[in-house]
Amino acid sequence: MSDDPDIQGAMDAPRGAQPAPVPGCKRSQGSRDIARGQVLLVVALIGALCWGAWMTRAILDVRAAPARVVKVQLGSLVGNYVRAEARGDTPPDQIGPRTAQFMKVLDATIAHHARDGQIVLVSEAVVGGSVPDITGDIAREVRATLPASQPAPASPRLADPAGQRREAGDVETRMRGYLLHEGAPQ
Repeated sequence: MSDDPDIQGAMDAPRGAQPAPVPGCKRSQGSRDIARGQVLLVVALIGALCWGAWMTRAILDVRAAPARVVKVQLGSLVGNYVRAEARGDTPPDQIGPRTAQFMKVLDATIAHHARDGQIVLVSEAVVGGSVPDITGDIAREVRATLPASQPAPASPRLADPAGQRREAGDVETRMRGYLLHEGAPQ
């Protein structure tokens, strides 16, 4: 067979046994470590490239569809509601709950528009520029949600204009007081 005793010993070794180290030749663990390190580096680079591509797409999507800025005339919406309730025949004990319900529906409607990607500004905060006004849309959505106020029946006492203004003013004053002190949304 072989004249070299080291080679002869390796050939005679049982199967599955680790070969005896060859003198003068070192087998290093470093080659396996380098391979693992290289694999981890490649995986990290691929991950960084995927993340960079995703971020670039997200940024470009934001630039392609900028948020739409709109304005709402809250003062006129609330004023119209107060005037309608003042002309209606709502009992005084129901004015507070109806006004609170109106304010909740108004807030929810505006929040719905904001969730749809619109930036909703109060019209008094808009200094200049051409910002679309969605007050009419908001008013229609709120009216569709709330029951309409019933107009007050004409009575001889209200036929006189001074008496009508005085009674409507009383209701309006109570509603404004409720909005300012008791029912103001937090």
